[in-house]
Parts: sequence; C-alpha cells; structure tokens
Amino acid sequence: TTTTTTTVTTDSATAASIMQPTPISTHARIARSELVSVSLGDRHAAFATTSGSLLICGNNTEGAVDPLQRQTPSIALPMHLESILALTPRILQVACGFDHTAVITETRAV
Repeated sequence: TTTTTTTVTTDSATAASIMQPTPISTHARIARSELVSVSLGDRHAAFATTSGSLLICGNNTEGAVDPLQRQTPSIALPMHLESILALTPRILQVACGFDHTAVITETRAV
C-alpha cells in the first residue's frame, strides 16, 4: 500500500484575503426588491421577494433558470421567472440544487 501526502503552504496574508467577504455590485432588480429567500446553485442563483415573485439568473443549459427557455443557455441579469409565476401562487422560499431550482408556494406546494 502506498500513501501520498500533499502539503499546501499559504502565508497568513493570502489566507486572510481569501477569507474576507468581497462586496459586489447589485443589479437594480434585486436592489429594488425586498428578499425573503436567496439560494445559490452550482452556476445559478434565485431570489424570492416579499411580493411572492421569483428573480433568477445564471447558467440555463439544464433548465435550472427557466425550463421553458432552454434555448437561452445563460441569463446574466436577474429576471422575473414569468413561466412559473403564471402557474403558481406566491413564492415563499426558493432552493437551488446543482442544476435545478425548487420553490415553496403560499399553498405549501413544491
């Protein structure tokens, strides 16, 4: 049996900079919305608002952002997900997986 050990050496300044939160600019659609739930998938993000709508953006190759718009591989800016909003009552919570998105509605449907 052979055992291999790898050691990674990082100076304290580099380690400290990696651990610091980095502010990013917020898109206007998110800035104007009061959020109740935020979730990040592998390559997409979703935001549920107090009004019950869903903002979503990111990689859409597997339909994680909008399953009805798979011909659009990437949605760079948060958009209101109209295809799901027409079918569901208010959205209370959102959860993103690796390449899917799930919501809980006010009727407790998933």
